[in-house]
Amino acid sequence: MEKSETIACHLYDYIEIACMYQLHVAATLKDGNTVTGKALNTAIRQIQGVAQECLMIDTADDKGIHYIVISKLTTLSAITENRHFDVVHF
Repeated sequence: MEKSETIACHLYDYIEIACMYQLHVAATLKDGNTVTGKALNTAIRQIQGVAQECLMIDTADDKGIHYIVISKLTTLSAITENRHFDVVHF
């Protein structure tokens, strides 16, 4: 089984903060798409036979929870005001 790409360790802290406080965030991906919703948790998902670490975002729409591959993130923007971060660039 192949392994997914990884990001710098310090960037995981921001993802964990977003999930811990269930912040409303906008996750912008390398392909230009943006997913907006409440950060819930991280999870490992099998995508095309590769274990990928994902950020779970509840978009509160009819599609339910979106799994965003963390290595595909370009920015994570906090919509909920907080004292930890506004925008993180991956």
